[in-house]
Amino acid sequence: MSHTYKLTYGKGRGLAEISRLLFAVGEVDYEDIRWTPEEFQAKKQDLPFKTIPSLEVDGKVFCQGSAISRFLAKEFGLMGDNNMETLRIEEIVECIVDCRAELTKFYYEKAEAKRAEIMENTKSTFLPKLFQYLNMRLKENNEGKGFFVGDKLSYADLVVFNGFEMTNDLFKSDVLGSHLLLQYHRDRVAGDPRIAAWLKKRPVTEY
Repeated sequence: MSHTYKLTYGKGRGLAEISRLLFAVGEVDYEDIRWTPEEFQAKKQDLPFKTIPSLEVDGKVFCQGSAISRFLAKEFGLMGDNNMETLRIEEIVECIVDCRAELTKFYYEKAEAKRAEIMENTKSTFLPKLFQYLNMRLKENNEGKGFFVGDKLSYADLVVFNGFEMTNDLFKSDVLGSHLLLQYHRDRVAGDPRIAAWLKKRPVTEY
């Protein structure tokens, strides 16, 4: 049974981009609604939790970006082939969620000196731990020559790809540096024809 989908967010990528990537990989049509801040203020009272992103499925509206993206990943067969694979995918995703929490501090900080401090702490303390973990998980699966779980693209691959894309944009540098396995992984994901087509046509935004 096919569904009709409407994804609502702001003009940028932000918390909705992972869902857009999932729609691209699932090759599923949806309405990509992008509100201005003024439109959000005018319409947010109609939303379940007064926040975006929101997803309308067959006329029913749901909120919370992570819940939405996990639902889509399950709908499109990107959450693994068994419970152990799903657990590994969820584990990887939660590590990127921790990274996003660090990036949020940087994004909302206005004082340049404090922003520089947060960037330095993130690069020197948090990211090395994350790199070590992700490299380990990649090596465990096909010696790092494929994806994080099994032999096909999964939700975990998309979340990692999107996470580092946002990190690079925020820090205005390639944080992967000399981490070749992660660079090759990024290239594999970006090279997927479905992802490549989306990256080519999506609106250009800062974040």
